[in-house]
Amino acid sequence: ADEAAANAATEGLAELRCEALRLRGQCFEQLSDLPKAKEAFAQSLSEARSALQGPAATKAEANALLRLGAVAKRSSKPGIAAQYQRKAVALLEADGSDKDTLAAAYNNLGISALQRGGLDEEAERYFERALELRRETGHLEGLCACTTNLANVLRGKNQTEKAAARLEEARQLARSGDNSRLERQVLVNLANLYENELGANLAPLLASEKELRATPSPPAAVPAEGGPAAEPAVSDGDAGVAG
Repeated sequence: ADEAAANAATEGLAELRCEALRLRGQCFEQLSDLPKAKEAFAQSLSEARSALQGPAATKAEANALLRLGAVAKRSSKPGIAAQYQRKAVALLEADGSDKDTLAAAYNNLGISALQRGGLDEEAERYFERALELRRETGHLEGLCACTTNLANVLRGKNQTEKAAARLEEARQLARSGDNSRLERQVLVNLANLYENELGANLAPLLASEKELRATPSPPAAVPAEGGPAAEPAVSDGDAGVAG
């Protein structure tokens, strides 16, 4: 990433350099060196704003902002994470061409709202918007992530029947996409809800889970570009059921 960034600067390839700087930051993220990751993402953001125009600028800025949000989230600063995520959402909403990254931003903005506490209604709105966008694009892992997160919000509001319905929706989505890995993950949440709050018979769920364990899983999908790599709130691009 360092070499690519240096070569891009020498050759005047501003878009490539911004991308290389972002990748450099992600390398530091993987190494858990968050200060250096933040520095690289901030540099990518600064150069995107000064050297790029049009859709290329929007994409580079939004991706850098989302990565900065991911670093803030890992640094236990959900309020700061939300500020970066809102800026990315504003850019992507105005541009309107990258709905998958926009959905990932809304999903992770919902997670930031939950982590800040007392913002369940706000989080629910963000997850609903993310779900709307994922339905437009057909992104299966993102659909399951948003649906599962909505279920978690409803469960926290003691709306357990609605939460179960959402999880069952996510389960059916995973099944329709022939993704046994996702379906297993949703089933775990669904079984936990039934056992602890609905008192339902778990035998059918356990049988389904056992059957799925014997089914080979497809490889995990690549997260939406620029989305925080996270999703028990499931982050689109950053934890849990994820997409």
